[in-house]
Amino acid sequence: MILVTGGAGYVGRNVCRALGKGVVALDDLRNSWRSALPEGVPLHERELTVAHLDFARYDAVIHCAGSMDVAESVAHPSMYWWNNVAVAAAFFPRFAGKHVVFSSTCQVYGNPAAVPVAEDAAANPVNPYGQSKLAAEAVL
Repeated sequence: MILVTGGAGYVGRNVCRALGKGVVALDDLRNSWRSALPEGVPLHERELTVAHLDFARYDAVIHCAGSMDVAESVAHPSMYWWNNVAVAAAFFPRFAGKHVVFSSTCQVYGNPAAVPVAEDAAANPVNPYGQSKLAAEAVL
């Protein structure tokens, strides 16, 4: 069984759709809606910080949850550090020893020297959104 955090969001619902059966979504529906999930995908409607799940039943987690608006991150950077870094850091120890896929962003590269961006390009985020996602990568 695979848990998809942010499962009703744009990326999360498409991950759920691609995986088909054997997937469960976890989403607080703050920036998404239940009807966006593919039919038959179970939803745990709650925030990551209060998600009391039977973590033993999951083999893996695909983390698509988080705040993702560059302009909003500039206006409210502490919200991004909380939601993208602190919440993830508190949530992921429950998945120690299991498979984890982290949905990051190209914003971790800032203004890259070349496009397309090579996988080994230097990270140089230029906004709180990109900085928070890079920090979450480091924590995880």
